[in-house]
Amino acid sequence: MNSPPVIVCRIELRHAWLVHMVSESPTFQLLI
Repeated sequence: MNSPPVIVCRIELRHAWLVHMVSESPTFQLLI
């Protein structure tokens, strides 16, 4: 919890991007 807010924001943005890419992928849509 001692990480700077910038790193936390960067991780959240990367996670959101990964979730977006997975949700947009037809292959993963078939798996869900």
